[in-house]
Amino acid sequence: NDEAAQAFKITDSSDAVVFKVEEDGKITTTAGFITNTGSNNDLELQSDGNMSFVIDRDNDETSQSFSFKNFNVEIANIGEDSTSITGDTFTFTSANANDPYFIVQTTADDDTAPRLKLYNNRSSDANDDGECGTIEFSSKDDGTPTENIYGKIQVLSNTVSAGAEVGEMQFFVSNGSGGYKTALTLDGDGDTVVNGNLSTTGDLQVKGNDIKDSGGNTIISSDGSGVVTMAGGNIAVGGSNANLNMNSGSDI
Repeated sequence: NDEAAQAFKITDSSDAVVFKVEEDGKITTTAGFITNTGSNNDLELQSDGNMSFVIDRDNDETSQSFSFKNFNVEIANIGEDSTSITGDTFTFTSANANDPYFIVQTTADDDTAPRLKLYNNRSSDANDDGECGTIEFSSKDDGTPTENIYGKIQVLSNTVSAGAEVGEMQFFVSNGSGGYKTALTLDGDGDTVVNGNLSTTGDLQVKGNDIKDSGGNTIISSDGSGVVTMAGGNIAVGGSNANLNMNSGSDI
C-alpha cells in the first residue's frame, strides 16, 4: 500500500520514481540533481519550522558530503569530519550587546584543546620575513566616523630555511599619526624587544646575566651570585632632583 501514501510522484520512462512528495511532507529524489529553468532561475526552499538535510540516510557509504556550488565552482562542502568554505570575506553579524560570540569547542575528555590555524598556503616556496597571518582589532573613530585598526598581532616567517625555520610575532598598536608602532616583538632566536617604556608594579627578573643597550652592548652584567658589574664604571644621574642613594651592609 505504498502508492496510497504518496501525494505526488514523478517517474521516468521506465516507470521508476525519480521524485516524490509524500503526505507527511517528505520529499525524495533519486535523480541526483534538481535543475530550475524558470525565468529568473531562482530556487527557494522555505520552512515554518526546522529544515534538515540528511546525507547517506541508509548509512551504507564510508564517506559522503554536502556541497554548495556557484555554477561549477564549489563554495562550501560539508563532510562527516570536515567542512570547507571558499570565499574572500565571511561576516558574522549581531545587533545584540557583546555579540557575536564565537566559540570553538572540543568535547574530547582529555588534556588537549581546540586550535585556530591561519595558513599562508602559497603555491611556491616561502620567503624570509613573509606574513603567516594577522589578527586585527578595529573600531570607529569620532570623525565621519570611519573604521580604524587600533591594534593587530602578526606572525612572520623570519627564516624559512628547511629544518632551521624561525618565526617572529609582532604586536602593533595605533601610534596616533595614522600608522602603527611595533610595541612588542618575539622571535624564535629567543629575543624579546619592547619598543617603549616598560613599567612594572612588582619585581623585574631578568632570565640571563646581561642587560644590553640598543646596539647590543652589555651595560650591566651579573655573575648570578648577586655581584653586578656596570660597563664603563660610570653612573650618570641627571635631572633637577638628581639624587643617588647607595646602601650597603659592607664596603662600597
